[in-house]
This record gives sequence, C-alpha cells and structure tokens, in this order.
Amino acid sequence: MIGGAGSAMKLTPADCLVRDNWINKRLDWKGGGWVVKNFFEIKNGRRIKVENNLMTNNWLDAQDGTAILFTTREDNGGRTAIIEDVEFYNNVIRGAGNGINVYGSEGIGGRRLIIRNNVFEDLGEKWGGSGVFLKTADWDGLVVENNTVIHSGNITLAWGKPTKGFVLRGNIVSQNEYGFFGDGAGVGKAAIVKYFPAAVIANNIIVGGSADDTGGGNFYPSSIRQVGFVALERGDLRLAPGSQYASKGLNGRAVGAILDVNAVGGTR
Repeated sequence: MIGGAGSAMKLTPADCLVRDNWINKRLDWKGGGWVVKNFFEIKNGRRIKVENNLMTNNWLDAQDGTAILFTTREDNGGRTAIIEDVEFYNNVIRGAGNGINVYGSEGIGGRRLIIRNNVFEDLGEKWGGSGVFLKTADWDGLVVENNTVIHSGNITLAWGKPTKGFVLRGNIVSQNEYGFFGDGAGVGKAAIVKYFPAAVIANNIIVGGSADDTGGGNFYPSSIRQVGFVALERGDLRLAPGSQYASKGLNGRAVGAILDVNAVGGTR
C-alpha cells in the first residue's frame, strides 16, 4: 500500500517504483482468520510505476476481492490526498474476485492513470467476487490499453461521477452478462454516455459483445476460443501468429497483452 496513514505534514509519497516482485497469498490462509484485502493499493501518491510483478490469490474477505485499487482516501492526508501520473504495466494478476477499482472522489482526486500490457486471469466467483474487470468513479484521464482479461463479470461497473478522458483500446475482454454497466444508466451505450463521456473505445476484442452495445471499431467473436491464443489451457495468452487478430491492434500489432507470463515477477 502506498498512502493509507495520516500525515501531519500533509506529505504525498512520490517517485515510487514497484518492480519484479511475486506478491502472493498462501491458499491455506483462506478461512484461517487472516484479514485479506487486495494485492496492491494506492491511496495517496504521484509519479508511481508498477511493473513486471506477478500477483496471485486474492479472495473476498475484508474487501470484495478486487485485486488492484487506485482510490484517493481522505484518511491519508485529509483533503490533500491525490493520485496522479501512475503507470501500471507488464504485470500478471492471477486469481481474484475482481480486477481494478479506480476511485477519485475524495481529496484532490485522481488523474492520469495508465493501465497497459497486463494479463488478468481467473477473475470471478471462485474468489468470492463477481469477476468485474474495471470499477470506476470520478477520474480524470484513464487509459486502459493492450490488456488481456479472462473474467466472468462485467467489463465495467461505473458509478458516482463520470470518468473523463477514458480510453479503452486494444484489449481482450468479455461481454459476459452486461458488458458496460453503469449505476442508474443500465448497460451498453447508455452507460458509456453517462459515465465515460467522449470515450475512445476501439480495437478491442469483446468476446460475446456486439456493436449495438459498444460501437464499431471493435471485434466481437462469439467465444473465447475464436480469439486464437497460443495456449489458453496452459495460460499462454499471447495471440498465436495465425490468429485473425494478430495484426488488428494499435499500429498493426496484436490485440491484447504481448507478454510472456513466465518471465514476470521475482524468483518463485
């Protein structure tokens, strides 16, 4: 956790690097009385990079099982709490109730967050969550690019104030039950208009989705096996050279994360 304790001097953690770690919860801790919250959280900080980490086993307990939290909180620094200029890239998140929570409604707020080239695998009910990839409320500048996400729930669960400057581009996700869902707005384009105004949503593989919900410029295979992974069962979620989407991403690259998951994280 970066932030999370009050600062009498109103200081903000800055210029932090989290790289090459294996962040794991032992499965025999489950149900053993340990308080479990998440893998990684920022409550207050600026200019932070989180790179090449493996994060495994996060279940519903003291929180809802969401793996990664970028949430400004006034319990750290009062109204001066801020999250800005954060990059989260080249990480593997395996086994969690949900993916990411982005929340900027407290303190000064949150702005300029990039989530790029990560693999999120096995997000869902097995870990006590609903398998949502991205929960959002009140953010300014959120770029989500070239991630591969294997999940059982919605693409988004949006609420509160809108997220401005939202870019969802070049990712592999699944529609599942609702796809884009926004509190009080429903699903699909209505949720996007209310919670992600002027969003850029393009070059994504949305398994089971449709242009009626998410618009043109994306790809809508009916099943995950039509994506064309190197080896889905073995967890190699790169696109095979023969995949029809191998050159449909940004600048003619593959859609989704270009990442060898066996090379991510510390010694294990």
